[in-house]
Amino acid sequence: MLRSVVVATPVVVVLIILAISDARILLLGGRPEDRTSPEAEQLANLHRQVEEASRAVQELQRAVEEMGIPAIESPPGRIEVEDAPLVNGKKEGVFRMFFTAGSKRIPYAEVPFVAGLKHGTAKYYSWRTGKVTTEEPYAYGLMHGELRGYYPDTGNLRWIVPFEHGKRQGTAKVYSQSGRVLSETPCSQGREHGLSTWWDEKGDIVAQGTYEQGEMWTGTFVEWIGPGLERDGDQGSVIWAYRDGVLHGRTVWRDAQGAVIADGEYRQGKPWNGSFIDADPLRKAVGPGKRGWSIRSYRNGSEVAKKE
Repeated sequence: MLRSVVVATPVVVVLIILAISDARILLLGGRPEDRTSPEAEQLANLHRQVEEASRAVQELQRAVEEMGIPAIESPPGRIEVEDAPLVNGKKEGVFRMFFTAGSKRIPYAEVPFVAGLKHGTAKYYSWRTGKVTTEEPYAYGLMHGELRGYYPDTGNLRWIVPFEHGKRQGTAKVYSQSGRVLSETPCSQGREHGLSTWWDEKGDIVAQGTYEQGEMWTGTFVEWIGPGLERDGDQGSVIWAYRDGVLHGRTVWRDAQGAVIADGEYRQGKPWNGSFIDADPLRKAVGPGKRGWSIRSYRNGSEVAKKE
């Protein structure tokens, strides 16, 4: 679990724009080819498209939050859109987005369509370096193949998540800049399932735990927390300890520099001894002074202090 917060990734931006594009077509009276279709059918088709986009966003967000896929920084400034051509009222070709800054026009996203469905490899680019940051394989609207992420500065492989017919299936891996494997997490039918392992840059195991149908079950599990943009130094981390699906054992929070900021022991899901972060660990940055961030201290299951 190497990053946990999605901040307007190109994938999300593209899906939103695609949904808006189809909605605008409907509100303006439909495409000429569609005007003979019943309004109810148009609404039903749009509803299905929005649902598909929503599921895709949720799937990617879940991958980001639970599989360690780093989020991607969105550019400031203006984004230009080149929609795919329409053939019989359906997208046929490549949908493109560009980031414009002055006279520069930088590729931002390319999404291929066949018969109105995403088909082929969609690519997303870093607005800072112009390098590909994400490649999404599609087969007639469903993600199928290896979803790949790359470090924006070097283009080196950053993570791989295998998909089959729209669901995660196989072993997801996260890599360091040097190519060392940092985590391996098996997935089945779209959920984490099986023994996951996390390593440090030296190759030492830092956590190892078993998932049961998407739930942390037994062992230790790593999550990286914080803004999670292209800058690698902005996130802290937490190592959770679970037993039979319940928090149990030592949990340690660290800031972006690796310093321990909270260290506590859970017993059967309850804070017992030590210090604990009192914030949603997947949605708030870690560190003193951060909004919504505090530490609670416990002794033998009773709270004894709170520090904002």
